[in-house]
Amino acid sequence: MSDEESYRKLFVAESVENHENIVNNILVLEEGSDDAAIDEIFRSAHTLKGMSASMGYMEMERLCHKMEDVFHSIRSGAIEISPELTDLLLACTDRIEEMIDDIEGGGDSSGIESEDLISKLKEIEAAANGEAKPDSKPAEKAPEPAAAQPVAEETPTVADASAGTEEVAAEPSTVESSSAESTADAAKPASIPGTQQYKITARVADECTMKDVRAMIVLQNLEDVGTIISSKPTAQELDEGIFESVLEVTIESDSGEDALKSAASLTDIAEVTVEPIGAGNSTSPIYTIKLKIASDCSMKDVRAMLVLQNLEKCGSILSSNPNREQIDNGEITDTLEIVISSDKNEEELRKASSISDITEVVISASGSASAAAPAPSAAPSPKQEKPAGETAAAAQPAAEVKPKTAEPAPEAQTAKAAGDESKARKEKAASPQAADKKKEFKNIRVDITRLDQMMNLVEDLVINGGRLKQIAKEHQIKDMDEALNMVSRSISDLQNLMMYIRMIPLSQIFNRFPRVVRDVAHHDGKEVDFIMTGGETELDRSVIDNLGDPLLHLIRNGVNHGLETPDVRKAAGKDPKGILKLSARREQGNVIIELTDDGAGINRQKVLNTAIKRGLISKEDAANYPDEDIPNFLFQPGFSTAEVITDISGRGVGLDVVKSAIESLKGSIKVETKEGEGTSFILTLPPTMAIIEVMMVRINDKRCAIPINTVVEIANVNFNKVTHIGKSEAILLRDEVLQINRLDQMFGPVKEDGIVVIVQYKGTKCCIPVDIVEGQQEVVVKPVSNIIGNCPGVGGVTIPGDGDVLPILDVNTMILN
Repeated sequence: MSDEESYRKLFVAESVENHENIVNNILVLEEGSDDAAIDEIFRSAHTLKGMSASMGYMEMERLCHKMEDVFHSIRSGAIEISPELTDLLLACTDRIEEMIDDIEGGGDSSGIESEDLISKLKEIEAAANGEAKPDSKPAEKAPEPAAAQPVAEETPTVADASAGTEEVAAEPSTVESSSAESTADAAKPASIPGTQQYKITARVADECTMKDVRAMIVLQNLEDVGTIISSKPTAQELDEGIFESVLEVTIESDSGEDALKSAASLTDIAEVTVEPIGAGNSTSPIYTIKLKIASDCSMKDVRAMLVLQNLEKCGSILSSNPNREQIDNGEITDTLEIVISSDKNEEELRKASSISDITEVVISASGSASAAAPAPSAAPSPKQEKPAGETAAAAQPAAEVKPKTAEPAPEAQTAKAAGDESKARKEKAASPQAADKKKEFKNIRVDITRLDQMMNLVEDLVINGGRLKQIAKEHQIKDMDEALNMVSRSISDLQNLMMYIRMIPLSQIFNRFPRVVRDVAHHDGKEVDFIMTGGETELDRSVIDNLGDPLLHLIRNGVNHGLETPDVRKAAGKDPKGILKLSARREQGNVIIELTDDGAGINRQKVLNTAIKRGLISKEDAANYPDEDIPNFLFQPGFSTAEVITDISGRGVGLDVVKSAIESLKGSIKVETKEGEGTSFILTLPPTMAIIEVMMVRINDKRCAIPINTVVEIANVNFNKVTHIGKSEAILLRDEVLQINRLDQMFGPVKEDGIVVIVQYKGTKCCIPVDIVEGQQEVVVKPVSNIIGNCPGVGGVTIPGDGDVLPILDVNTMILN
């Protein structure tokens, strides 16, 4: 697999998670203002924007960028969330999902246009701020002429409004550590009170195959908690794949060491160290840039952030007032002051600062940070004089100033050495935390095909283990039998571990249903409170893969058919907002998924009328038909009680497919309803389908397997006392009448020895006559080949130790039929 393909797969996997997070939190936001939801959306949108830009998917980056602007306005209170805005934002997430699908298929999303959505987002921003609709790009450049007026007797060059505004992860100049200590004191006046500069070193694990991508994500995370002054390697070098294993970042932040360490601690990051350093450690000239933002600008914080991003490409930003975090929180007026260390000239800095809505740019040289220069110079004196407001006389002999600056160097080195020793002791004492890091690293992404291959190998071990046991039993080899018992335990442990790895929480499919409920409810004009519980319940991947579509149909059906419109509910004395509850739990080794609504329930007469019309039941039988059996008609192919056909329901295609899908998973579906109060669909599913315990039996010298979870007991009966009920046979066993289910068509006639296996499904029992019961065994379930076709009563096949292919009986189907 090429590096590009590896990056693409990682991008898609992480983008799907961020996209899902955005959708779910938009739905939370629709219910009312929620700061936590907005923060989650911001985090995911920012990450998605950064990743798409670093991968070159610029169409997705543009859409995420504009969505981020709108979310910022929502957070600041400039825009209020509304159903129309929610629809638009969800439409944007749908477009992003299309782009992710295109990228997963090998495209770059450039063929999927998003200009229509971006224009609508701009219109909402403009309407919220009382501005004209931004029909064209020049409208955004309207304030530019003011920026072209003379400032400080110079004529600035106004950059194109779009220049640099879409850049991500800028490249500040590298900080030279040799001058850090000697110039720290001189630069302190330029820093903002309460902030501190740190040097962060992050080492990517040697096992990681995409080190540059992990380093880029670390940079993006750190941008959220502070101002990145420099990085080694730079963002551009990371983008070009120039990276070994260690990332060094110099950052200014007021978040503290713990927050910085947490932001840099990701999967595949083996070690993170955070060291406080001085604020000024650059030998380049220092400039103070004062900017004025147009008073009618509705996004001052966004403009300020763009200026900071542009200037980061020109040098190292030492400080800004307000700082980056304050700007991100919207705490900014009409002015912005930036102190930067840069080798660029004033004209280049002015050009980088002059974007749309910036009406004034004043640049003044604050001096130079070259106090550690080898020869005496007057250059350091202005840097030391100006912050203190002293006269030029204070800078008299430069020779005197230099020794004072240079003398503390040995002490600083000694202190640094002592600090390194102290740091080493702290790291040694913090070894449990290092252990925790290793545990975190163990959470890795594995291609599902590899898990399937591993499962196949485990299944082969189970089959071959059974074969070896049979050989040892036939030849009565005691030593081999003892050794096989030990091997069997290891195989059993390996099997249990493999089954645990394949288990996936139901939340993987539950999390996409809130959006479905919301869309169907809006389509039908209904109000729905959707409640989900038990998402942590786990099922085997093979079950999860085939469960999404049946559940999706049941949920759409519940909203469309089950719940009433608000006016109907009011007339019935109910809350206008209906309740739809999806829950999951474990019960007696199975997983129970229940979907319940508090709607109108299933109308008995309407169902019977449709059944009579379709010839499923006569009018005479319908009058005395049991209530509990009424819902079974809904699972007939083409059965529908809907009077109007819509794009959601009414065609009679659905519940019969749902039932077939659930039964193919060796599960069952049951309906409970009470007219006027609601309906419940109850799904019972096995936790896994791969390896099960069976009872091996012989019928007419042919072997078959019966799932052990359906076996109640094995009994001896007298076949001379068999009675006939209609076309069926039954026998009385301990005051209980049991139907006899003979398998003569499948295996031939059984000997009349009186041995029966009593099985049960959903409280209904029956007995299967057999010749011999061989015992209990663990087997691997293989699906019936498509070449053979559907075999009623056969749920799969298995291969025991002797290599024969044996059918596994589907007791559920046998009893139901």
